[in-house]
Amino acid sequence: MDEITILHRTTYRYRSPVRLNPHRMVVRPRESRELRLLSIDVTITPAASLSWSYDVFGNAVAIASFESATDLLTIESVAKIELDAPAWPIFDVAASAIQYRFPIPTMSGWISVR
Repeated sequence: MDEITILHRTTYRYRSPVRLNPHRMVVRPRESRELRLLSIDVTITPAASLSWSYDVFGNAVAIASFESATDLLTIESVAKIELDAPAWPIFDVAASAIQYRFPIPTMSGWISVR
């Protein structure tokens, strides 16, 4: 099992202070049998109140509500996950498929590639 840290940072800069409406964010990885969330830390500048819910697809959705005007908004999430997935799915390829030629469209017509 591998432990991975994911950092996601989004920054918005404005020419002058603006009032921010609530922001809907999907910043938390969705857990599965191959991915387990160990921790999540969401930091928002300027300070915001966060409320969490789930959408119809099972994603954790955070709604950030702001009180003051700002000329800079930074949203940062740091997630620590445990990954228990194969390094890469290995598929059997039939011998006939290795040499199969197929056409690909180009600007000047079709070319055949292997």
